[in-house]
Formats: sequence, C-alpha cells, structure tokens
Amino acid sequence: MDLQLTHLHTLEAVARHGSFSRAARELGLTQPAVSMQVRQLERDLGLPLLERVGKRTYTTKAGEVLLAHAGRALSAAAGTTPVPGALSADRARRRHGQRAGDRTGGRGERA
Repeated sequence: MDLQLTHLHTLEAVARHGSFSRAARELGLTQPAVSMQVRQLERDLGLPLLERVGKRTYTTKAGEVLLAHAGRALSAAAGTTPVPGALSADRARRRHGQRAGDRTGGRGERA
C-alpha cells in the first residue's frame, strides 16, 4: 500500500468542504481528479472513507480516523505544528449543519 500525501490532502479538502467540486476548486484540480484520488485511497485501504448523500459528502468512521492521523502527517510534511482537531471530521460536519453521528445533514431523517 502506497498512501500519497497529496491524496490525504485531497481527502481533507473534500471532508472540510463536504463537496468534491468545492475541494477541486480549492486544490486547482478537476472534480474527476479529486474523485479518482479519493477512490484510490479507499481502494488502497479497503474501506469507504466518504459517504455520499445526494450532493453532500460526509466522512465515515474510517475517514474520521484517517483524517485525524493525516493531520499529523500533513503538518509534519509541511513543517508546521498540527492544530488539535484542525482536520476533525466532526468539526467539518458541524460547519455543514450536521450533528455528530447524524448522516442526515441536520434534517433529522435519513436521506
């Protein structure tokens, strides 16, 4: 298994934005390239990292764990000090109006 830091950075952007398209814009990539990088990570790990609900994207438990570790790896690679919880999927979810453990986008029902 060969995890690439660029793919981890891409996953972090998708989780933070809740959108492949917005992450692609931020990273200067096409949406298909972002999807391919996330798919490659999921294939390498053998686990789903994101859950797609309509046009929104949420991290799975495996994605949350990976993002917690990825934050440290990305910070080390950049030579910066990681901010605790900076890549927290829970935090990204709250920003998008969703409660922890709730995959409904804050609507209270399953999509």
